[in-house]
Amino acid sequence: MTSRKMRVSLMTGIVLTIVLLAVGVFAGGGTDLRRIVVFHDGTSSQVQQQAVAQSGSRLLRLLSLINGASIELPATGTDSALAYLRSHYAVAAVYDDPVVGAHGEVSAVATGAGGDGAGGDGVFVTPVAPPPTEIYPWGIDRIGAADVQEASPPVAGDGVKVAVFDTGIDRTHPELAPNIVGGFNAIATAADPSNYQDDNGHGTAMAGIIAARLNRQGVIGAAPHALLYAVKVLDSTGHGHTSDTLHALSVIATRNDIRLINMSYGTALATPALQPLEPVLRAAVQGIVQLGKIFVTSRGNGCTTGAGGTVANGAGGDGAGGDGAGGDAGCDPHAVRYPAVYPEVITVGASTVANTVPGYSLWGVDVVAPGGDTGADNTKKILTTNVGGGYGVISGTSPAAAHVTGAVALALQLQRNLSPAQAQDLLQRTANHLQCPLWPADASTCPSDQQGAGLIDVKAMVEALRK
Repeated sequence: MTSRKMRVSLMTGIVLTIVLLAVGVFAGGGTDLRRIVVFHDGTSSQVQQQAVAQSGSRLLRLLSLINGASIELPATGTDSALAYLRSHYAVAAVYDDPVVGAHGEVSAVATGAGGDGAGGDGVFVTPVAPPPTEIYPWGIDRIGAADVQEASPPVAGDGVKVAVFDTGIDRTHPELAPNIVGGFNAIATAADPSNYQDDNGHGTAMAGIIAARLNRQGVIGAAPHALLYAVKVLDSTGHGHTSDTLHALSVIATRNDIRLINMSYGTALATPALQPLEPVLRAAVQGIVQLGKIFVTSRGNGCTTGAGGTVANGAGGDGAGGDGAGGDAGCDPHAVRYPAVYPEVITVGASTVANTVPGYSLWGVDVVAPGGDTGADNTKKILTTNVGGGYGVISGTSPAAAHVTGAVALALQLQRNLSPAQAQDLLQRTANHLQCPLWPADASTCPSDQQGAGLIDVKAMVEALRK
């Protein structure tokens, strides 16, 4: 292997206690006054607005991708407003608007250091000191992104725009600011829709994995020449509403210059009241993919012991309460999470520094990518950018998805017309199948759905495209 002065296999000397990426998203029910109204096909926007106004509700925004609207019911006369909307000739259905939270593993929840999207404090990134010299974090090196960046000619994601759906991005971070080409705040109650500044850290962490620059300091992302488009759908605690994501997708649907979306969160839709929303969510995802946009999403986090992984310390899980709607359902590694279960998206699970699949990573994925370990050894977590111009560490399926998004950005540099199906196939046929010696004892019977096609291999992917 060629020597690289900027590369390290494992970071040393990093002190932290961490709270990884997040928790079960699109969790929670309709306990607030937010609702999603879907209208019959052909209903004009004028009629939609009139129906909402006549119910006494407040229109937050129209959702063109699903022919619907997000609204806020009146605090007084709530039942009457709902009844009016449900009986209106133009209304197909009225749904709860689930609260969402960032996806990830929360290893420090037992000591109160982290949040899970359901009562936690929303802290997902642990600040650490910057590395003494610019480096490729172990995850970027492991997938082969460093190899193709240093090849001749180099492949670094030149000109590829990536929409990062998250808590925003630190607009002034020296590793990210030159790559940011715009963005917006999709949160309906935001005072300034143009302000996508990250006030949590989770989105900045994802952005750094995808595209931290080559600038002689800090870390290098998978595609350091890619362009970042920040879409703030989660607030300072890492929470948001489903309708805000639907609005964001509606906006991105109109942007022909943005082909790639990273979404490091999802939803269980675990209660009977929320399940009817599932076809609406799928229709939105299908609409985006049919436009040729490549959608990368994290699979989600669940079990922590004895379910296909290496969480020897038993720490973490998906927080204290699973997905925010009742825990991880008996530690089922196949627990349903949306939109990760949809075949139209590229669904990503996590891998560890030891090339195993950690117990927190739910099964049923297309590929896996570095998500890091839980436990006390901080060098096995994912080093990336943090708010305030700093650096931090994080673990979970969220950073795994960001690694894959960076890989797809590299592929799009070489083949701009790559379709969503072609991108998914390319990642899978060039991936390397991992063994899972801790599950079960006989590694030859390792469940295939635990890791999909295996660990992504950017070098092999680039070689396949060049052939």
